[in-house]
Amino acid sequence: MAGGFDGQIDYLEQFGSSSFKESALRKQSLYLKFDPLLRESPKKSAGPSAQTHVAVPAAVASRLLIPQVTEKETTKAPIKDSLKLFEDAAAPTPIFESIIPPFPQPGNSEDVIIEMLKYSQKDMDAAIAKVQAEGREKEEQWSCKCKKLQDDGQEMRKILAEYELVIAKMMADQEKEKELAEAKLKETLLEKEQVSNNLNSMEKYCAELFKRLDKYKDVVEGYKKNEETLKACAQDYLARINKEEQRYQTLKAHAEEKITKANTEIAEVRFNYKAELSVLQAKLRREQLKLQSVERSLEQKEKEAEELTKLCDELISKVQRG
Repeated sequence: MAGGFDGQIDYLEQFGSSSFKESALRKQSLYLKFDPLLRESPKKSAGPSAQTHVAVPAAVASRLLIPQVTEKETTKAPIKDSLKLFEDAAAPTPIFESIIPPFPQPGNSEDVIIEMLKYSQKDMDAAIAKVQAEGREKEEQWSCKCKKLQDDGQEMRKILAEYELVIAKMMADQEKEKELAEAKLKETLLEKEQVSNNLNSMEKYCAELFKRLDKYKDVVEGYKKNEETLKACAQDYLARINKEEQRYQTLKAHAEEKITKANTEIAEVRFNYKAELSVLQAKLRREQLKLQSVERSLEQKEKEAEELTKLCDELISKVQRG
């Protein structure tokens, strides 16, 4: 609304040549231009393309601007408190333009003055009263909106306070999770280092195993060669064993024949031995019987000798006595 008034007032100030400078009193008191006797402003015909609206007197403009300034001052703080909700709102339509319709600019300054004189003071007062009523209505509407915005701002503050608590809790939880994550990371790094050490040990052990495996491969190859050699020797030995077995069978048959012959001879020898033994035993028995008879006769002779000795001794003793 102020933009329309400013444009109209600027048009009246710029009316005439650009080098002409009016006094501040004449700029503020536009009613002097309505008097035909006071024609100090130079005439300048407007171009055919000029379509600006008729200017409003400064008193009317100042009265119309009062509700708007009050409205701006009352709504300035709620707009800041309500997180600038009306920054993107569209500018309201000028009230004065809705009451007094614009009309084309006349060709010269006299026509402008005549057209401006057509509006009486009564029309201007009615327009001002209407504008003030609408301004008050707008002010009430804006006050309601301001109160609503203040309530919304209070709710938003409560919500923001709750959000701050939630965010503080979330930050504390995040800090705890961060500490847990750091502890877990340290533990993971220790496990990683341990696993790395174990891996290095396993690599060394695997390298030793590969070396041993190479040695075992060489040993196995040697064993294979020895096995082939032993197999050849075993086959040779089997052939020799077969030959020796054949010889053994031949020798066995020959030995059995010899043994059979020897057994026959042994049987004959044993039979002859038994026969000779029987003869010898019979002779021995006979000699034993002879010996026994000789011993008995010897004993008889010894007894007879003893008796003769006794008789001789008795005779000798008798002779000596006698």
